[in-house]
Amino acid sequence: MQGDLSGQNFWRYQKNVSPSVQEYIEALSYAHYMASGRLVSHSEVQMSLCSAEGLPYFPLDYQSYLLGVSDLSGELMRLAIVSIAQRERRKQAYDICRFVRSCHADFERWSDVVPELDKKQDITNQNLIKIEGAAYALSIRSSESGTGLLVSPPDTSSAIC
Repeated sequence: MQGDLSGQNFWRYQKNVSPSVQEYIEALSYAHYMASGRLVSHSEVQMSLCSAEGLPYFPLDYQSYLLGVSDLSGELMRLAIVSIAQRERRKQAYDICRFVRSCHADFERWSDVVPELDKKQDITNQNLIKIEGAAYALSIRSSESGTGLLVSPPDTSSAIC
């Protein structure tokens, strides 16, 4: 692939290659978020697209990078919903909510410049609404019932009755 995408050929095939690169970036950014809790940088993605000698297989354009990391919100939305359902992982859901909200705000300034990013921002906004809705519903149910749904119950297995 490196030979086919070297020099000017990259720009010739860029529109054909970009969707695959975006999917790769989405997967890489998800793994990176799970390991570090932060967004993978453009340079980190470019380094992952290099040979053992450190030569890039092809240049990573910023449009493909932004569109790829924008797709991360869907995976994080699913993770947040699952986390809310599991009492011991609820803090993770709130962290994801803040992260997706921050990414949405940061990417908004590029939506007029990067083609297709405005559509992905709409999807990111929908995912954010789903995360926030689930988190707020849990908070409201917790305060109404007084059962402390946001906190794990104490271990009473060793209590004397």
